[in-house]
Amino acid sequence: MTRILYAGRVAPIKDLPTLEKAVKILNLKLIVNSSYSYHDVAKILKSADIVVVPTLSRALDKVFLEALACGVPAIGTDIGYPFMVDKFPQLIFKAGNPEDLAQKIKWLIDNPKESFKITKEAKKYIKENFDLGKLMDRIVNLCR
Repeated sequence: MTRILYAGRVAPIKDLPTLEKAVKILNLKLIVNSSYSYHDVAKILKSADIVVVPTLSRALDKVFLEALACGVPAIGTDIGYPFMVDKFPQLIFKAGNPEDLAQKIKWLIDNPKESFKITKEAKKYIKENFDLGKLMDRIVNLCR
């Protein structure tokens, strides 16, 4: 059975009800892990088949980026990751829409070769654009 993971704090802004409804539509198992050490993040993310971050916040949630950086398919919202909508539409769903989220999850499950390819491309994009060293250089340059 496909393991769907939500990792992070449990709060209304994270919109877990949408994720729970989508998982129920597909009759899948949802794993919620809200208590883990930073050192365990990669291990936890890699234990899942798909990571879902249904945030309603415009603040960048690192779990989505970390999952992709680990090579794990991840799905996020159009609110939380608007920069990914055009680049990786298969990994982005309409916030608050469990049917759309269920379709994205089902597509990843039903299309493993394409899912692997898109995840690999997204991982490359994340490394090129969100590498901590590169981000620090940009921040330092902006502050000069």
